[in-house]
Amino acid sequence: MRLKEIVICWTLFVVGCSHANSLESNDLSFLLPAGYSELSQRELLEVFKITDECSVLNTDHKERFVLSFSLDDSNEILALACDLGAYQDSYLVYHIDKTTDKVRARAIHWLEPIFDGVWSLTANSKLTGSLEVDSVGSLIHSLRLFSARGTCGFQVSYALEKEIDNYLLRPVHLTADNDCENGVVVDQWPDQKLSEM
Repeated sequence: MRLKEIVICWTLFVVGCSHANSLESNDLSFLLPAGYSELSQRELLEVFKITDECSVLNTDHKERFVLSFSLDDSNEILALACDLGAYQDSYLVYHIDKTTDKVRARAIHWLEPIFDGVWSLTANSKLTGSLEVDSVGSLIHSLRLFSARGTCGFQVSYALEKEIDNYLLRPVHLTADNDCENGVVVDQWPDQKLSEM
């Protein structure tokens, strides 16, 4: 009987330790160093332990590679150009939380529109397209063009407070056109029903 009690206690101890470690590893945020806003794209990617996900590494602190959008005194959005494109770039986007003395960053992931016969959503770690942040409504807007003429692609909005799980954001508004030959431009693209995706 004593051996059985020891085995049960040991099992509970191991399970408890494993659970504690998994809770710690579920904290997907990164502690940012003092002066992080002066770091280059390459230096910030090193802080976020991104080593091979981006096709471009840049040591200059230029607007094309590091974008910062203030939401309020204690929150901002940080976007790092990761892949450069002819019509638009792809960004890794982070929510910066400055509510404590330790500034933390957490990656934002997206349910991004794709067209494969019908519009649907797929999870992505990068946001491709132009990037704008409306701090008043805590909205992130992106315009992704499939052609230089702007006659096909999608325009999507995400609400920061509409987080699904682990900073996975679902669009709150989407206009899109997949036909690059019809001459319909961005401001005339039809609304897409997100409830059906």
